[in-house]
Amino acid sequence: MQQAKQQLYSTCYGLFWAIALCLSTVCSATNPLVPDNGAWVGVSIDWQEWASVNDYVQQAEFQPTSYTIFVSVPLNVSDKGLLDNVVPQIAALGGMAVIVAQPSSGLPAITKAAAETFAKVIAGYEEQGASMLIEFGHEMNGNWYPWGQKPTAYIKAFQTMSQAIYKACCRTYMLWSVNTGGGYPYPNGTDIASYTSSADFKLLDTNGDGSITMADDPYAPYYPGDDYVDWVGLSLYHFGTTYPYDQNVLPEARKFTSTIFGTFKTSYVDYTTLPNFYQVYSSPNGTHKKPMAIPETGSLWDLNKLTGGAPTELQVKQAWWQQLFNVGGDSANALDISVAMPNLRLVAWFDQKKAESSASMDIIDWRYSATSNIHDAFVAYIGTKDSSGNRYWNTLPQFISHIGKVTNTETASDGSTEICLGGSSSGTNGSYADPLANLGAASGAASSAVVMTVGGVTGALLLCMLLL
Repeated sequence: MQQAKQQLYSTCYGLFWAIALCLSTVCSATNPLVPDNGAWVGVSIDWQEWASVNDYVQQAEFQPTSYTIFVSVPLNVSDKGLLDNVVPQIAALGGMAVIVAQPSSGLPAITKAAAETFAKVIAGYEEQGASMLIEFGHEMNGNWYPWGQKPTAYIKAFQTMSQAIYKACCRTYMLWSVNTGGGYPYPNGTDIASYTSSADFKLLDTNGDGSITMADDPYAPYYPGDDYVDWVGLSLYHFGTTYPYDQNVLPEARKFTSTIFGTFKTSYVDYTTLPNFYQVYSSPNGTHKKPMAIPETGSLWDLNKLTGGAPTELQVKQAWWQQLFNVGGDSANALDISVAMPNLRLVAWFDQKKAESSASMDIIDWRYSATSNIHDAFVAYIGTKDSSGNRYWNTLPQFISHIGKVTNTETASDGSTEICLGGSSSGTNGSYADPLANLGAASGAASSAVVMTVGGVTGALLLCMLLL
């Protein structure tokens, strides 16, 4: 009895000082998904191909930190079922889910009610131990999605979703991710005035010359604001050389970083009018200072254009990942990422094959896992050490260790404060009820989180006082 009372005393003492610290300072959100050192390595896989996350890990022979899941919002039956199946598996492994929330029914469908319903579903996965990034309306600066090149409506929808996530969730963060600006406003986008409003056209015409070209800023008109964005990202693939992109060719030297920095120029393309995305949005010395992700990347291998000669599939893909993951010092082919882009914190390889409209609907095999020799070379390379002899590209074991040490305090819009301790999950008051349970299997597992809100703290303190 005395031992139990002593344990209760210690718990209440810790609770008192945690609350005192929060109330005596400005309680602000941290970003516990950012690694202490280096960056995470993730994947985007075809969920119809793999029976389970564990099956993928066994063949991969390394443990990715993150797994990407594409769904429509508002959620439909199949996408809700996909999340209910996959997110708990990722949580059980201790990893991170990157949920690409696509407003496929149009941006007006992202009402406050719709966003709050989605956020409550996400909060339910947190209660099962999940850590998540919500990549809302990705590649919105392109013209291939219903939400593309509509900056006014997009920003409003992103802010609505962000507010809902911040209110309902404790360890889920918003990722704003554009398509690389090379080729903006992209093929079939030159008649942009015919399908955008006059107000949006004015926003997109950033240099005021009456036309939308790559001389305009392809990123800034779509940025929702620092208060609504936790991470920034850029989809960046090696697609070949010229449109249509169906050439199995080696990537140009330093193409990865020079495209991001707005310095890429060859005899056939000139991207030097582009802003330096990293400097503006991610650099610690830049404007927005957000951790950066490359949520989609890969090197094109067109299965319809096989010749049997050089370069080989391994050479094409290896030359690209040796640019993405180079941390051994600058070379002719690649800058050292740890020096050139130290706030790049996540790179996710697109480990799928699919038909691509930019390649005349040819089947493109982006996979590092396509063959054993490509797979083995990829896994070996991400394990290389940086110039100081330390591991830089972190996988699941490092993520589990990191997230278990994090204490995250967040202040919701209503003024209540949630304290997420270590590897705990979301801060909903009371038991979680899945608002879309009738769409698919309910995901309301019991929470093991150690989470409190300041609004409910008075009762906890009174209980401590009575018992002690």
